[in-house]
Amino acid sequence: MFFYDAAKDITRFAKPITVEEVVSADDEFRDLALYGSNGKTMRQSLARTRLIATPIMHKGTRAIVDSVNTIDDLEYIAPAIHQLFKNLAKRHRKAVIYTDAPDAYGGSLVYELMSKFRKVLFSPSASATSSKDSLEHVMNILAMDANKHFAGERDVPYGDVLAHIRERWETHFKKIHGDSLRDTDIRVTRENNRIVARGAADKAMQGNLLVGGGSGGGPPLFHMLSSDRVKAQRKNLDDFNKHKGTGLESAILVLGFKFSTGVDVKGAAGEMHVLNVLPNNAMETQVKGRVLRNCSHASLPHSDWVVKYYMYSNPYPSSCDSVLAEYREKSDTVMNALQEIVKSASFGCRLFRAHHGHPVRQCL
Repeated sequence: MFFYDAAKDITRFAKPITVEEVVSADDEFRDLALYGSNGKTMRQSLARTRLIATPIMHKGTRAIVDSVNTIDDLEYIAPAIHQLFKNLAKRHRKAVIYTDAPDAYGGSLVYELMSKFRKVLFSPSASATSSKDSLEHVMNILAMDANKHFAGERDVPYGDVLAHIRERWETHFKKIHGDSLRDTDIRVTRENNRIVARGAADKAMQGNLLVGGGSGGGPPLFHMLSSDRVKAQRKNLDDFNKHKGTGLESAILVLGFKFSTGVDVKGAAGEMHVLNVLPNNAMETQVKGRVLRNCSHASLPHSDWVVKYYMYSNPYPSSCDSVLAEYREKSDTVMNALQEIVKSASFGCRLFRAHHGHPVRQCL
């Protein structure tokens, strides 16, 4: 029997580096992700939402995207996507994004959110001032409204001013989010704390995230989704592979759940983002292999032959990610045992050792 792990051949393949990204979800996200629309019946294990949790999920991708006005909203309704955007802001080369969640709440949702924020929040002009949808802008508008409302009046009680601003604030958030489940006091406290503690960081991120040389105010975005025609899928993949941009001008490719195999991303991608826990080690190997191709980085100096894998998880109790992690621990134990049997019966490593210089234990 012959066995040789070619993916570890440093003369042909880039070096993989894995980064674990564990995100946290608040109680509202957990309830919406775990329970159906009636709020009482728990969804089946693998039907629990992974990337997004909002009261308007039943209205579809377009409604969800329209309801998100600022980067701040994503931290609560889509924490993994929020962290994804922060990581993309630091990229040096092209990036590939994969999730095995259904496209409506997975690949398509991610692509639409990226397209929206590229044009609205992350335009070059946003680096100097807050955007028209930013929290600072909303607060300024509310303060101006209060000034006009009480114009000409003297000794207006401070409480009346606060009540007026609060009323407008609550109306604003109901209009944006379209739900009555968010407690205004909690929402206001969260946003106020964010401004005090992280205002400068958020503003910096709004000014730099996804800003590149594309005509839309950001990097070229490509996608391969199950709803795309085959011809469009091939063209998007080919265009991504050919793109030469670096840094924040580098291209981004979003892969839908059906593309864990059969896709040859040979365009020297620098990083891959896997947005949720995958069912088993075999599938993870296949997904990672989309960007770790034979001589895929040959156009770069050998020192740049590196692919960084960001592995995201949201492992609160009973979440889809935690259920899959438990299942995976059991299934991988069996598969690893079978793999050791195959390796121990092979003799291929010794035959290749003289040429490639790798240790015999690479296969054993």
